[in-house]
Amino acid sequence: MIVGTKESQIVSIKPFLEAPVSRGHLCVKGRYAFDFVSAADRITEPMIRNGDSWEQVTWDADAAISFTANSLQRITEQNGPDSIAVLGSARGTNEESYLAQKFARVVIGTNNVDCCARVCHTPTAAAMKLMLGTGAATNSYNDIEKAQTILVCGANATENHPIVGARIKQAALNGAYLIVIDPRKIELAQYAKIHLQPRPGTNIPLLNALAYTIVEERLFDQQFATERVAEWDAFCDFIKEFPPEHVEATCGMKADLIRQAARLYASSKPSMCFHGLGVTEHTQGTEGVMCLVNLALLTGNIGKPGTGINPLRGQNNVQGAAHMGCDPGILTGSISLNDARPLFESVWRMSLPKEHGLNMLEMMEPPKQTN
Repeated sequence: MIVGTKESQIVSIKPFLEAPVSRGHLCVKGRYAFDFVSAADRITEPMIRNGDSWEQVTWDADAAISFTANSLQRITEQNGPDSIAVLGSARGTNEESYLAQKFARVVIGTNNVDCCARVCHTPTAAAMKLMLGTGAATNSYNDIEKAQTILVCGANATENHPIVGARIKQAALNGAYLIVIDPRKIELAQYAKIHLQPRPGTNIPLLNALAYTIVEERLFDQQFATERVAEWDAFCDFIKEFPPEHVEATCGMKADLIRQAARLYASSKPSMCFHGLGVTEHTQGTEGVMCLVNLALLTGNIGKPGTGINPLRGQNNVQGAAHMGCDPGILTGSISLNDARPLFESVWRMSLPKEHGLNMLEMMEPPKQTN
């Protein structure tokens, strides 16, 4: 960002055109929300509560830091390490998330560590890890400009992911085909070649109908399927239950429009897929992501430039926070705590806590009474 100042006050923020990720774009907060920096009620020094009031202190080791450390030590000694919980943030860096979960486990001695990454895209991580080996985006944002077709499913990208959304919009304006799957008429829908508007809750039959069309009309990548896709015959048998003509009433759209979208995604390659919380925050969120992976595997739209399955996360570093292990049951590298315990104990030279950690909701529940 290019920050303009006058008399030690920020007066403007502009995008940096050569920035490798933002490519000259900024979200509305990045461009206009700089008044927070000089807000009169901004807290700029650490404060300690003393009764009903707050006392301003310094960062010195004998003030804020020592008070916090001594308090944590006292609580641990009196009530045990599991009386403390640590919340990381998907708005922090990888290094901060790594230290937060390591601090909880090694210093405090508890697996009570969590962050929002566990909630918003756990269905993505579960589905992609099961089907592709890891729960992470398969491509970079630079592949947007390489895609011939872009499928956006359950994500209002220009509002919730404005920099990525702007790049998708520009790609469409420059000739890429855009398919939007969303019950709402989001901004990107006006640039879409095809807009599928399923009834809320019908993601699965719609995505399976797309897969049916690709199989029935033999639009799949035979070589890719033969070399890289397991259980092909079983999937083809399963998908027979979802012809577009059978699901159009359930989904609330014409079968022909579903078929057009399937043909476009399968034929105008490379095709790139983005999905968001409109897919994952459902009771069938994991299965919805699995259906998107199926479409990529059917058409060979994975493992190549301009393709892939790419989740648009709720915060800027959800993927990193999850990968660093800010999760009660996961360690760094998205490895199960139970599976990776011996390795991490040998590297950290510390025994890891055995008790199952609490997630954020469980942390806020009142403790269970024991007789």
